Amino acid sequence: MLARSGVQEPRQTLARWVIGAAQALQPIANLMRDALLSHDVIHMDETPLQVLKEEDRAATSKSQMWVQRGGR
Repeated sequence: MLARSGVQEPRQTLARWVIGAAQALQPIANLMRDALLSHDVIHMDETPLQVLKEEDRAATSKSQMWVQRGGR
């Protein structure tokens, strides 16, 4: 998207941005996990899905998505 706008950023810079964002958001992820684990019941769903244009995988291969929810 940046390249289409004429912005040339090295992959290393983009990776550093993603790592920085992940580190900044880690406390929120920890709070969400603590809230989930505080419930008596946790529901987890494993859903197969197809991801197009996934590197080193055929478009017909399946991936998995796990969704968690706690509460009544």
